[in-house]
Amino acid sequence: MNKKVIALCILVFSAVGVLSALNVTHRHQQGQMNGFNRSFKNWKVTPVRTASFENHFREMCTYHNGYLYFSDAVPGRIWIADTNLQTIDSIKIPLPEINRLTPVFYTLIAYPKVFIIGGNTRDLIQYNLQTKIVERSKIPSGVIKNVVALTPELLAMRSVDTGTKDAFLCTYNVLTNEIKKEQGISPLLHDAGFIYDGKLVADPANRRAIHISRYCNQLWVLDTQLNLLCKPHTIDTFSTPSTNVVVRKGNITLAGPPREVNLTGCAYGGVIYVKSAKKADNEKELKSSHHFVIDVYNETNDGYIGSFHMPGAGEQLLRKLFRYNDNHLLALYEKNIVLYKIEKK
Repeated sequence: MNKKVIALCILVFSAVGVLSALNVTHRHQQGQMNGFNRSFKNWKVTPVRTASFENHFREMCTYHNGYLYFSDAVPGRIWIADTNLQTIDSIKIPLPEINRLTPVFYTLIAYPKVFIIGGNTRDLIQYNLQTKIVERSKIPSGVIKNVVALTPELLAMRSVDTGTKDAFLCTYNVLTNEIKKEQGISPLLHDAGFIYDGKLVADPANRRAIHISRYCNQLWVLDTQLNLLCKPHTIDTFSTPSTNVVVRKGNITLAGPPREVNLTGCAYGGVIYVKSAKKADNEKELKSSHHFVIDVYNETNDGYIGSFHMPGAGEQLLRKLFRYNDNHLLALYEKNIVLYKIEKK
């Protein structure tokens, strides 16, 4: 037989083997028991508006006076839309030239302040939407891995000490240039913040910061003074991260693919909303093309409230959640923004 034909046959059989293995793995994951059950609420969650953003929108920043504010993938550009998701305006903030601002930067809005922060450079650009004044300063911290605005004067951050490589939570007062560090909340692992990485979200109604761990079920709820108000957990059984770090070419990185537990979330009015990566034992599947499952928690030790199904946007990945009042939830997908109405029965 021709050598090329033999080689082609080997490739085909290898590909079939790989696909079979992946299919078995997928079925195993779908059928895997994770040791917890969900309690589903009889809530009606209906998509009422959908808009395509053509990759412009990067983050949902705030809601103010009937308008939604979104950040762009380009630093300094802000998009403004009404609650029908009709884009009515955009703002281009005149930024000073900053080396290495991208790709790691954050855009926050605590009206009337816009904050643009370089994660690696620690540069802070403040822009006042009312006065149009631009200010630049340097945040006296280590590398910034996550940051939210609690008030127009106060930011909450997760930063990494440049010496010890320990991650810590802190607040930064933009008026006094003062950093205040947490006391005994984050584990000191010299891991550059990888092991307990996650999403830091703000509850604007209560001026709280909530850290949602990505690789385990821990939730930390803090006030503006960095007091740990409570330490609830998501309903799954993964209480500690299963990942570790290594040093490669002088840089700390994950030792291997981590086990993801919580993917994204948001908070509003004393309630935390979390998109989990784990299927409950009483579910056939965690996600289909028709819906996602969102878990709901109190920002107290009472913890789990229940779960609800949220219609998806086809096969698009859910990237961000944002709740801005008692009745509506925004979801940012890969190409669309969807506004949902939540009716609690």
